[in-house]
Amino acid sequence: MSYSLTTFFIFYFLATGCLFVQAAHQSQAPRQYSKADIEQIYNELRQSSFDDISEKSRLVFKKMKIFGMSSPVSLRIYINIDKINKYQWPEDAVTGLLAHELSHMVSYQRRSRLGGMFYLWNYSFSIAREKKVEREADEIAIERGYGKELVQERIYQFKGEDTRNIKKQNKIYYHPEDLEGMIDSMKSIRHMNKNE
Repeated sequence: MSYSLTTFFIFYFLATGCLFVQAAHQSQAPRQYSKADIEQIYNELRQSSFDDISEKSRLVFKKMKIFGMSSPVSLRIYINIDKINKYQWPEDAVTGLLAHELSHMVSYQRRSRLGGMFYLWNYSFSIAREKKVEREADEIAIERGYGKELVQERIYQFKGEDTRNIKKQNKIYYHPEDLEGMIDSMKSIRHMNKNE
């Protein structure tokens, strides 16, 4: 009898993996943020892990349909603090969002100004290109040590999107369980490199 109950729970958690991942990763209590709170997290990230980003890069608060975005042309990171507060994001999810957007800046800097504009234009007209751009930012954030925070960001991002956007988001962004697999793989590679 206990074997079948165990089997049931295994299948249940496999079938509802996303719910399991969400429950397992809620490490901080949600809170309301002021602009100063977000700026402090942003500045700490800039100083500790993204100090190679242009000094011209700026954080801007803007009401928009999404939680955050960045521009290769203006070098600005736009954050929708009202939407973050509406969905009560914990600090590690906010950190994940800012790490993701700062990672876009790292990516933009690898290109010329003209290359950055072409990059943005391409992004706007191709789902495949948009997917590549967003996943590249995730990979940079993970390489810089913000995988756990990125998982939280993605959980809260998917919670806060309307149903029309969720289908598109699911096609473009890595899911929390994909990110966890990448984090584990990176840990394994680092461990193997230390042992060589």
